[in-house]
Amino acid sequence: MSSNSVDWHRLFGYALIDLFINTPYEVSLEEDLSLKQQFLDVVIIKKTGIVSTEVLPDGFDNLKDYSLVTFKSLREPLDVWAIQELIGHYVNYRKQVSGDKLLPKEKFGLYAIATRYPRDLIKQTKPKIVQPGVYDLDLKIGIIRIIAFNKIPKTKNNALWCMFSAVAKTVDWGWSNYKLKSITSTIFNQLYEYYQLEGIKVAYTRVDYERDMKQEFLGRLSLEERLSGLKPDEVLSHYKPEEVFKFYKPEERLAGLTEEQIRAYLEKKL
Repeated sequence: MSSNSVDWHRLFGYALIDLFINTPYEVSLEEDLSLKQQFLDVVIIKKTGIVSTEVLPDGFDNLKDYSLVTFKSLREPLDVWAIQELIGHYVNYRKQVSGDKLLPKEKFGLYAIATRYPRDLIKQTKPKIVQPGVYDLDLKIGIIRIIAFNKIPKTKNNALWCMFSAVAKTVDWGWSNYKLKSITSTIFNQLYEYYQLEGIKVAYTRVDYERDMKQEFLGRLSLEERLSGLKPDEVLSHYKPEEVFKFYKPEERLAGLTEEQIRAYLEKKL
């Protein structure tokens, strides 16, 4: 696989699917918006009847009923053309989900996300700085939220953003602090492989991933589930006798032994 064939967009979409587990939002990937295929990277749709206290990453504090996301990876520019494309996707998508009556624009949010700081775009459009790495571009159709991953601060809620920052130390920090919600997720493995192809040397390895996933998985199991299928001798073989016996009273330790066995042991010790 060459670096040019890396499907960053789909991987980022899968990461967002994991991020929004147990929240009022669900993620749809690569929405086909026309007869001539034009794919929008991600749509985040608000669900009803679900309440979450989770703190989302910086820039996602104002999600709408329908939040449309375009993502530009390490070698793709987030420029004026990308913003125009996003607006075009918004027009098509709004028509498709509205039915007979056009839904109000307040129900839609537009998000332009990039791995690298879009210097030229910021210089040309002069958006408002919301916080480090987050900017609001005010257009007649509404606000377009711009998020630059390599400018996002390293805080717990931003761990996923840090994983996609392409800054080696920041990526490692993100991997160490992001808690996957999906046991079967392969985000870490694929990200690690992609960064190797791009020549970015991150410390996280497959061994680290498998170790962390095992710990994450075990942490979700009850004691009964952890021991399911194991025989007593298989469990006890991992402990020294004195480590086991200290949890029992003297009479419990002797239970099951005959008087002859106890007497023989004492005579041997004396």
